[in-house]
Amino acid sequence: MSYASNMAIFGEGEPAEYLYEVVRVLVGRYKMLSDGRRQIIGFHMPGEVFGPEVDERHCFSAEAVNNATILAVKRSIVMGLAARDADFTRQLGAVMSREYQRAQNHIVILGCMSARQRVARD
Repeated sequence: MSYASNMAIFGEGEPAEYLYEVVRVLVGRYKMLSDGRRQIIGFHMPGEVFGPEVDERHCFSAEAVNNATILAVKRSIVMGLAARDADFTRQLGAVMSREYQRAQNHIVILGCMSARQRVARD
């Protein structure tokens, strides 16, 4: 699938029906704050998978940073394959672990920065 610059791939609260892999360019993930600001969660580069959720809805939003190409695979297909293939299940677990670790690192880094450093980082 092709996405134009700043085009939404999915929104916070929308059904998590797909898993995604960045093929070309960059994807940014963010959370909308109650005051209308966006908190950048992170970026995904080519070859990285994003969009796996613990629940059936996305807890963040994602958009193309520039014109991007994204591979989208139905979550139901991925889960069906995981039920039949132990090696694939391990690989999927590794993807989920990396996402969890990325979120933890982001929290730690932001928690140690001053407001000025956080603004400069984004």
